[in-house]
Amino acid sequence: TQGPCHLGNNILTKGPCRLGNNIFTQGPCHLGNNIFTQGPCRLGNNIFTQGPCHLGNNIFTQGPCHLGNNILTKGPCCLSDNIITQGPCCLGNNIVCLLLFIYVVFFHIFQESLPQAVDQTFSLCIPPPNVTGTLHLGHALTVAVEDALVRWRRMQGYRVLWVPGCDHAGIATQSVVERKLLREQGRSRKDFSREEFLQEIWKWKNEKGDEIYQQLRRMGASLDWSRACFTLDPSFSRAVTEAFVRLSDSGLIYRSEALVNWSCALESAISDIEVDSQELCGQTMLSVPGYDNKVEFGTMVTFAYPLDGHDGEVCVSTTRPETMLGDVAVAVHPDDPRYQAHHGKQLRHPFTDRLLPVITDRTVDMQLGTGAVKVTPAHDHADFLLSQRHSLPRLTVISGDGTMSPPCGHWLQGVKRFDARQQVVDALMERKLFRGKKSHAMTLPVCSRSGDVIEPLLKKQWFVRCEEMAQKAVQAVEEGELEIIPHSYDKTWKSWLSNISDWCVSRQLWWGHQIPAYRVQLPDSTDTQQEELWVCGRSEDEARQRAAVKYGVKQEDVALTQDPDVLDTWFSSGLFPFAMLGWPDKTPDLQRFYPNSILETGSDLVFFWVARMVMLGAELTGQLPFRQVLLHSMVRDKHGRKMSKSLGNVIDPLDVIHGVSLEVRRSCSSFSSSSSSPVSSPFLNSPPTVLNILLMFLLLLPLLFHLLIFLFFHLLFLQSFWLLLLHQIIHPCCVCSPPETSSSSSSSSSSSSSSLPWFCFPSFFSSSSHSYAPTLFPIFFYPFSYFSIFSAFFSFFHF
Repeated sequence: TQGPCHLGNNILTKGPCRLGNNIFTQGPCHLGNNIFTQGPCRLGNNIFTQGPCHLGNNIFTQGPCHLGNNILTKGPCCLSDNIITQGPCCLGNNIVCLLLFIYVVFFHIFQESLPQAVDQTFSLCIPPPNVTGTLHLGHALTVAVEDALVRWRRMQGYRVLWVPGCDHAGIATQSVVERKLLREQGRSRKDFSREEFLQEIWKWKNEKGDEIYQQLRRMGASLDWSRACFTLDPSFSRAVTEAFVRLSDSGLIYRSEALVNWSCALESAISDIEVDSQELCGQTMLSVPGYDNKVEFGTMVTFAYPLDGHDGEVCVSTTRPETMLGDVAVAVHPDDPRYQAHHGKQLRHPFTDRLLPVITDRTVDMQLGTGAVKVTPAHDHADFLLSQRHSLPRLTVISGDGTMSPPCGHWLQGVKRFDARQQVVDALMERKLFRGKKSHAMTLPVCSRSGDVIEPLLKKQWFVRCEEMAQKAVQAVEEGELEIIPHSYDKTWKSWLSNISDWCVSRQLWWGHQIPAYRVQLPDSTDTQQEELWVCGRSEDEARQRAAVKYGVKQEDVALTQDPDVLDTWFSSGLFPFAMLGWPDKTPDLQRFYPNSILETGSDLVFFWVARMVMLGAELTGQLPFRQVLLHSMVRDKHGRKMSKSLGNVIDPLDVIHGVSLEVRRSCSSFSSSSSSPVSSPFLNSPPTVLNILLMFLLLLPLLFHLLIFLFFHLLFLQSFWLLLLHQIIHPCCVCSPPETSSSSSSSSSSSSSSLPWFCFPSFFSSSSHSYAPTLFPIFFYPFSYFSIFSAFFSFFHF
């Protein structure tokens, strides 16, 4: 424990065989005197503490790679972690991977804190996968490309930072836990309080949420695990709240009643880019969540509205007859000769007895259907815009859960929307207003999250103004500040951002970042005023102070209620490049590694994630979040479809690494298609086969080999030790002196040499070729026997 080459504490100085006492510093051959610190071959000078390779300084106790500190017990490669005991490159498998692992550990290349050859940084973040599932080959492609980039930069001497992360996946995670609770406890989300339900989700997350990180480790991704972040971590949540408040203060976030894409299965709004368009060539039967039987789509129904006070009727066509209960007008083209006589007249609604005006608008397509269009502002985007131009009322007839609302009447109230479709058609037939049905090609909007048919609903939500930020993002690409590779995406980037609509960031969920907006209730305020009184704040106390200043009242007179909705998951993911580095605080990491050097991701995320990161990063930090965007191709099946658990075409990269039987693969695919729960590698749970047993015996061979080496060196050392001890007793001089030699008597020299004890031989460490010493070679091999047995135990633990 002292001196320039002390060997350490716990292992070397404790126990009956501690190296500090019995062997190294006691007895006639103790290593502390004769070998290590005395004589021409002492290890304390020539080898351990002198020269460029001395072990006492550069390697063991100093420098970034010293063994005593952050390699063996800290960082992602510490020996106690699962890298050396799991995966294809574990120490028990092959020599090449063993050497690579030793290189990684002893040079600690995963940490950005190493001294670098060049004074440049290279930083990027992994696209945070959803916490709900496991990685597939698409994720593996992303990891492989990014890992190659960061290793290349490390070899060039850059200070590299590659940050892992995981997304809380609001919709997906809540859906998984809801199904789990319904299956195991028979309870739905509404049977819990919000706090109780969130506790259930956190419990599930703590049990299952680490599977993705385990996959990344076993794939060998050289990520900086000390900076791994989750989008619901306290520091990240603080960044999300700060971003919302700043955007709200600058007028880029507002609350408004507008038509949103609504998923009745999720009972939540979703953004435009989360809506998939399914093309139908005609009449098609499709499965819809919540319905036992398939629902018919791709047909156009025609029915008549009778003129009020006049003979005649106006026929309209629609693919959604259930929404006719929300009609407030009928629009025709002003130049359509078929309806010139009907301009300004009114029609009578057959079920609600409501009067519907006939209005004219040049956006009406005279060639589509009958040329007359029913106007349902609360359930159609085009009709909503038309209602704004003509100041029409908006009547909602479908509730958030997908059932018909009270304004439809008692005969339809509470009926599911697609069940009500057929009932409306039957009622029109009874009143002799039905005019036919035909097959019709159409585009069906489908929720990419739930597979539900999107229902446009009129809701009050929080929106982000995107036009100004989008123009800055387009300008950044045009001026070369941001490079998108391949460059073919430049036109797509400009086209999409130039026509972007405001982003609805409200989600009617419980899992996620609750919106930091508070509805203000003032003394003697009316219900109408309460709807408009909102204030944002980083905390409730700050919001109360802002409300008092804004509305000129005392703080104690202000009652606040926080908005129960949460923010869109993509809002928090859009902050990832700088929130992962400690923003809004000016941390050393943020100053050193922001902006990121590059973003590498799949081409499917260019609008989901990339565009939003660019807009939010430039607005909140004043800088683009990265300088380059590298988009790779998508991994698809033979039908050209993306990998999806619902389709059953997901391939686990660990199955590619370890192998998997066809039977297990098929069962895994069928299970994935029926459940969205995380699935672990089935290979690890498969029963042993004859081949497995043979491989187990083969894995035992290195252990046996190492044990034999240990015994050999150990016995060789003991033999040398006792011989040296015997030599000290017989020859106190501790030197085997050769006889006198002379040029005239070579025979006497030969005879004298032959009379030396058999355990003496010419010393290889002496400059004199005539000096002899006891057998010392086995002593130097003794440490190798311990290295061998340690390797054997590594193999055994892996086995």
